[in-house]
Amino acid sequence: MKEEIEKFIHFLREEKGLSPHTVKGYRNDLGQFADFSQEFANIARVEDIGRGLVRDFLGSLLRYGYDRSSVARKLSALRSFFKYLVKKGLLKASPAVRFPTPKLGKKLPSFLDESQAKALMELPPLKTDLDYRDRAILELLYGTGIRASE
Repeated sequence: MKEEIEKFIHFLREEKGLSPHTVKGYRNDLGQFADFSQEFANIARVEDIGRGLVRDFLGSLLRYGYDRSSVARKLSALRSFFKYLVKKGLLKASPAVRFPTPKLGKKLPSFLDESQAKALMELPPLKTDLDYRDRAILELLYGTGIRASE
């Protein structure tokens, strides 16, 4: 399996042109799956991987406290890897299809309290035209309730 993973990594890097950071993530995620396959089920060949092994791998990640976002990323890596293997004719079907992606929690936005907002509005000293401009921008942003990410 490790040989097929390395061929896939080469494909991602050379043919798809993915960033080194993304390729490293795929390598780590797929390497972790290969290690699990070998240790848990003594499976070293991609032809022997079934849905049950993928399910057990994902379940073990959740049991060991991995964040749902990490499990979702690993599942995405597995889906891509198995899709590649199907295209290459090494598998008839992907064992990672129809697994639901773990639901990711939504984070509440942080906000300024009243004293912080007041302090922010008083920051530009209003001595130059640029100070007036900056104050106007801050008041516009605060007044519309726009998020910092926007």
